[in-house]
Amino acid sequence: GHLESGETIEECAVREVEEECGLEQVKITAPLKSTLHIYYRDCKWYLKNTCWYAMACRPGCTLVPQPEEGIEEVFWQPITQLEEVKCNTYPSLLEILDSFQTFLFPCRHAGI
Repeated sequence: GHLESGETIEECAVREVEEECGLEQVKITAPLKSTLHIYYRDCKWYLKNTCWYAMACRPGCTLVPQPEEGIEEVFWQPITQLEEVKCNTYPSLLEILDSFQTFLFPCRHAGI
């Protein structure tokens, strides 16, 4: 997503998740990392900085994809299946998944 006028990056992140996943009352629980990637659109190259956050919402929320944004499916993924997800993830996003795991299980990743 992109920042709207007067919006903070955190507000943008929450709004985008709510819009694209059909959720309400989303809250950021921790910042993760940022990534840079390039993309080509309308005969022009763009460099995009993406800020990633761990978030939470009310338990039992139903996910609804936003087809206008090309989102066909959204679903909850059990954390126990995160390693399976990594096999089908862009290499540039593996560090984000690792930082999320560290956020969830700090002792496991600190060698404790």
